[in-house]
Amino acid sequence: MYFATFYMFCWQGVLSFHIWRTTVKPNMGHGIKWMVPYHSVGIGGPTLFLVIILLAHYSPSEFWLDIRPGFGDVSCWFSSVKVQWIYFWTPISMLLIVNGIFYLWTIAFLWNKVNNSRKKILKYRCKLCIRLYIIMGMTWVIEVATFAANLHSSIFEQVLV
Repeated sequence: MYFATFYMFCWQGVLSFHIWRTTVKPNMGHGIKWMVPYHSVGIGGPTLFLVIILLAHYSPSEFWLDIRPGFGDVSCWFSSVKVQWIYFWTPISMLLIVNGIFYLWTIAFLWNKVNNSRKKILKYRCKLCIRLYIIMGMTWVIEVATFAANLHSSIFEQVLV
């Protein structure tokens, strides 16, 4: 579950960067084969997160004692809210911020182009980016805010506990 969630967010980051790069900076990295960097982030990112969390969970070192994830201690998810913030919500929040910056930058760029010219394709791309931002980002921003405000247990807690 942990790996799959981070896999999704890292590929969402790759997608938001790709949309930004091809729209705002189309000549950036001209001649670069983008498949290797995209796959490095999309697969390497969640793998790195997983290695860190497994190291923290299984390491006998006292360094990890207070921040041990505790999978399986209370449930199949993290053992406390503190470690959820350290290993899950903080990295996801950072990825959401970066993705949001790319989407909003792209939307602003397209919006300026639409206002200067009335081309249908630009309007379509702008609307598409707005929809992607709402669907792929805002729902998770609301989930993080709800968890942070402790208004109710998060969806992950409800499903996994």
